[in-house]
Amino acid sequence: MPTLESARQKRASVLQQIAEASYAYPNDEFPDREFTTNFPEEQLGVRVRSGGWLYPDIVVTDEPGHFIAFAADLALTHEVTNDTAVERWMPLSQAAPLILYVPMGQSGRAIRLCRLNGIKLHKLMIYRQRPAGFGIDLQEAYSGPDLLKPIAGLLPPALRPMAYRNERMRVVDGYLNPAPADRTGDVPAIAAPAPQPDATLALPSGLEDEHGAGEHDSPESHLPPPSLAPILFALGLIVMAAGAIFVGELLSVGITLIVLGAVRWFMEDMGYFEAGGPAEYRQHPLKVMPDVSPPPGVHLPPPSLMPLLFAAGLMITAAGAVFTDQVLGAGITLIVFGGVGWLLEDIRYFEEPVHDDHHDEHESDAPLMHGADGAEPSAG
Repeated sequence: MPTLESARQKRASVLQQIAEASYAYPNDEFPDREFTTNFPEEQLGVRVRSGGWLYPDIVVTDEPGHFIAFAADLALTHEVTNDTAVERWMPLSQAAPLILYVPMGQSGRAIRLCRLNGIKLHKLMIYRQRPAGFGIDLQEAYSGPDLLKPIAGLLPPALRPMAYRNERMRVVDGYLNPAPADRTGDVPAIAAPAPQPDATLALPSGLEDEHGAGEHDSPESHLPPPSLAPILFALGLIVMAAGAIFVGELLSVGITLIVLGAVRWFMEDMGYFEAGGPAEYRQHPLKVMPDVSPPPGVHLPPPSLMPLLFAAGLMITAAGAVFTDQVLGAGITLIVFGGVGWLLEDIRYFEEPVHDDHHDEHESDAPLMHGADGAEPSAG
């Protein structure tokens, strides 16, 4: 880690060479354009909607009027970190088109950090100072097309790489209203509004988190609800491995468990993702049918996949009894899984309070019973 004084001297030298090589304004092509450097002292800032100011290392404006054309910022080797990307590059990129300069050999890391934090740069430039102060070499870094982004978009959110996850519950208030950036150990903090408190995530009205509170101290941490799908998936892998070594029928059983576990896991994860978080998902599950009460005495079971699995298991078992034993194992697995799941769903539905007919609220359809004297028996 360089000392404070050496880092300041390095920054001043590189900025001077970059300005002389790339920002010789005004010129014949841009006669109304000017540039300003904000190091070692801030001279021209970029005002943001929150009322604060940002001070990129170089600000290029169209005059008169100080219209921002673009901004440039320099990162030394020890500054190409995730903290710098979040605290400085992100608010700068949202305030103006940003050209980022990084040392040669750090472009790959800078690209990964920008993709990880969703930072859009106008350009990414790499620099290399020539020996003995004979100028500087500048080259635009080519990151190439991101071929993994469309593929990652097809995966469930839990299986996407961290760089391609779209965290819906991520707090972005600090980025929409950025405070002036502070480069730790380099440029002293400028005059700015009072520091904002740590951002917290306010849940919708009436919702509470796992600890009974209405706010999350760590809004980027989400615990998914308990699920049987990972256990089915792991069990399927174990059974499939055993079938590949010992009995062929176990191979089809394992593959069937893997498919069932993966499909269930995918559906649960998509439902959790669309619901916006574990608290909302538990208290406000996605409804696939309108909440309409049936007539008194009529009970409609909720939609279920278990009867379809049971029927598919019967057909596959019949086919396995005729053709091959491997298919027989898959059919039996579907029958067991569908039958047990169907039974558990029926028991759970029967025990729910919604199973009550609420006959007290409706007039009974049964004929009235009369006593010997022709009067109705009293309710007491």
